[in-house]
Amino acid sequence: MDFCLQQGEDLAEGMRRLVKGQLEEAISHLESGEYNSDNLYSVTTTERFVAMDLDRLGRPELSNRFLNSYLEASGDWEALPLLDFYRAYRAWVRGKVLGFQLAAHPGLAGRGRALFELAAGYARQRPPARLLITTGVMGAGKSTVARALAARLGAVVIRTDAVRKRLAGVPLHARAAHGFGEGLYTGEMGRRTYDEALRLAAELLAAGLVVIVDGSFSTRAERDRARAVAWRLGVPFTALWCDAPEAVIRLRLRAREGDRHEVSDGREELLAAHRARYEPPTDEPEAVRLEMTDGEADLVRVIAAAAGEGNP
Repeated sequence: MDFCLQQGEDLAEGMRRLVKGQLEEAISHLESGEYNSDNLYSVTTTERFVAMDLDRLGRPELSNRFLNSYLEASGDWEALPLLDFYRAYRAWVRGKVLGFQLAAHPGLAGRGRALFELAAGYARQRPPARLLITTGVMGAGKSTVARALAARLGAVVIRTDAVRKRLAGVPLHARAAHGFGEGLYTGEMGRRTYDEALRLAAELLAAGLVVIVDGSFSTRAERDRARAVAWRLGVPFTALWCDAPEAVIRLRLRAREGDRHEVSDGREELLAAHRARYEPPTDEPEAVRLEMTDGEADLVRVIAAAAGEGNP
């Protein structure tokens, strides 16, 4: 109880900030007609329990992975600005319930204290918003980097493969057999996909989130569009240029063909055409080149470099 009283003022201030900022966001959506009750109650009720419990158990990287997997499958982005509020609320209520039991079960004090600390953490200021994109040919390790770096930074991942299929009304795990530049991969569909991915990224950046857009961004023009979003919102921008030896990429693409959970339609026979179209960001100052082999130690080094903690 002493801990609750000591932390109450700081937590209340943080909760007021969360409520003020995030409810203003919700009201703005409601007034513009962009918000609906289905979106409000889906991510905030379905995801908050699992994500908060994973955080409570000391596994924030799994909480982030769960959140991003849920968002990729559902496309339920609109409620994200309220997520911290609901997770803080959930942790606080569970801590309070344990507090009511302390007279009979004093051993619960440590668990209650941990839940109040967790709630306070959700109410604190987030790390500054920033935009990162991946770039590289199919099979170069872009999604691996995006997932691992998101866990390190607490970032939201927007995967263009998932955005593309959602726009087309195609199930995420349905595999397309089109040739390069055909079907879901025409120039027009590519523009629609990147327009939507960057629109979502801009909304989440404006809400103060760190965002990684996981896509090929094969041309300078596509990367410039992402760069313009970051400049317009005044947030840092980084392009994560993923590359790997040809033999490693081909092995990955072959293995991907048998993975029923894979969202990407990249195949080995399309690699040469993609390489021919790809414009490397060799002269772009915000680009960080990451050599993506299959070694665990190499991945740790690459992620540290991508997070700005060292050089690749």
